[in-house]
Amino acid sequence: MTDFDAAFRALDALHAPSLASDIELRSKAPRSALTAPGLDDDPPTRRRMPAALVAFAVFLAGAAVVWSAFGNMTHSPQRPRQTVLDPWTGYGEGWTQLPDPPKISPGAAEVWTGSHYLYWGGIPLGGKIASKRGYSFDPATSTWTPMPAAPQAGDYPQGIWTGSLAIFWGGTGPSHAGQAEGVAYDPAAMTWKRLPPAPIRSGSGQKLVWTGSVMIVWGGNKSGLAAASGAAFDPESWTWRPVAAAPITLNTFTSVWTGAEMVVFGSNLDRNNRATTSVEGEAYSPATDAWRVLPRSALSPQASTLAWVDGRLVAYDYVLTAAELDSPGGPWKGLPHVPLSAGECYPDSAVVGSTMVAFYCGHAVAWNEGSDWSPISGGLVAETVAAHGSQIQLYRFADLTPAGSVLLFAAEGVTITKHGPCYGCSGAPHQFWAFRPPPPPAPTSPPTSPSLRPGAKHIKLLPGESRSFAKGELHTGDLITCPGRGSVTVTVPGQLATSSIGLTANRGLNGGVYAHCDSNGG
Repeated sequence: MTDFDAAFRALDALHAPSLASDIELRSKAPRSALTAPGLDDDPPTRRRMPAALVAFAVFLAGAAVVWSAFGNMTHSPQRPRQTVLDPWTGYGEGWTQLPDPPKISPGAAEVWTGSHYLYWGGIPLGGKIASKRGYSFDPATSTWTPMPAAPQAGDYPQGIWTGSLAIFWGGTGPSHAGQAEGVAYDPAAMTWKRLPPAPIRSGSGQKLVWTGSVMIVWGGNKSGLAAASGAAFDPESWTWRPVAAAPITLNTFTSVWTGAEMVVFGSNLDRNNRATTSVEGEAYSPATDAWRVLPRSALSPQASTLAWVDGRLVAYDYVLTAAELDSPGGPWKGLPHVPLSAGECYPDSAVVGSTMVAFYCGHAVAWNEGSDWSPISGGLVAETVAAHGSQIQLYRFADLTPAGSVLLFAAEGVTITKHGPCYGCSGAPHQFWAFRPPPPPAPTSPPTSPSLRPGAKHIKLLPGESRSFAKGELHTGDLITCPGRGSVTVTVPGQLATSSIGLTANRGLNGGVYAHCDSNGG
């Protein structure tokens, strides 16, 4: 297990309460003492779930029976749609700040329809109850338009887009009995419709995925206990069905859809924010209503995030260790360390095209297959604030929404108190940004496989891996390689040519050899 004592020495000055205290604080404290006009007809709702937990539970994903999820994948049939030109054509590479919606509601659900950005529900600033209202942003005109009031409020809901409907889940109904009542919005007709009663109860931390034909709701916490159950909603038949119980129970996880499977990936945390499991993953196939368990990873169980990028699962964790899984049997393969400083933040990620954007503590980096992590500068991540003698990122937390060719950020900043920076406190600033990733680097020719002498061994080290070889175990001509880092060849038993940057090989004890493959690439 990762030694967190050493990692936490590098944490910055941000004051971050435990997860349990953060939930308690944000569930009770109003956003401010002000009263927002025009909200009196919003019904009271259950206690709010912290946005930090929503981003934290950012993690795990997707569904299917065969590992065609990692090969030639087939999507479920959908109704044909009219081709829409890129509505973000006028938004250049990098950052573009968007105008704020008429009312900002932390905890709102965000859905991209293919042409508009929907922002619905949440708790309006200055208010104490969840809202039934929302707004639609048109990137072509850079304007917000009010949505009609929904039949119920949205208390930290989530949303998906079916191709014709935005479905929101997690808003509480008037009974406050914990039975979630989802709603669907038709932007073309500007009308709402309630979903039929679901066979599962609502719970904080539940995740949604859209498979192309059904919406799957899975997991979460119910009465303080993690759940391994879920349900699937078919908007064509307007019906629900339960999904099979998962073999692993998780309460802190990310979910993604691979094109054939819903993968969920994470761990269990107790009330003291301690992990009771390692980082684990499992995949669900809607076609067979069956689960399979993924290979275990070595990532930190405290927090991690998962993304589906170009046919592979890519994850990184709380201490910025990264790995990928590109075959059904595994194992997870180490990737270069995310080039940021560890902090008291929840890792998050989203994918635009073939680019994965990692957002952590107000910093962002991009990753493309075949290249290293690339820092993202300017825009939202350039905002800093003075905090007790040092500068920290102002917008350390944000909701990420893939929107075609751009990634949308709905960011909430910290406020500075006498005790230090505070997230979720009254007076926090908010900003909305669109980020267009630069084109991915041109593919390079694959390296030529090193030639070996007849009978020689080829030892392949993974990034971050170390190996010790006893005297006589290596022979002249044996080759040790480190992917993307270099290679060394045994000249005579127990001796090697000069090490490459990123791959060190030294004479070991008693004539043996010690080799290490640097996970940072040098």
